[in-house]
Amino acid sequence: MPTNVVILPRASTAARQSPPRPVEPEYQVERDLKAKFVPSPQKLLEELRRAVGPDQYYSVEMRHNVYKIRASTDFDLQRLISSF
Repeated sequence: MPTNVVILPRASTAARQSPPRPVEPEYQVERDLKAKFVPSPQKLLEELRRAVGPDQYYSVEMRHNVYKIRASTDFDLQRLISSF
C-alpha cells in the first residue's frame, strides 16, 4: 500500500446540512409604483436611496409593470414620484 494515502472518517450528518440562510431585514412599508411614472430603474434606485435614507434597507421588484417597493422606514411616495 502506498504511504501517501490518507483514509478520512465518514462525514457526519451535520456536515451534510445546508448552510443557514441569511436573515432578511424586516420591512415596515410596502408600496406599489406603476412603471410609467419611472423614467429609468437606475433613477428609481437613486431617488429611493435618498427618500429612505442611506442606512435603511429597501427592496424593489418588478411585477406586471409595477414596482413593488418594500422599505424598513416610511417614505413619501408622491415626493419620490415628483423627484423624477
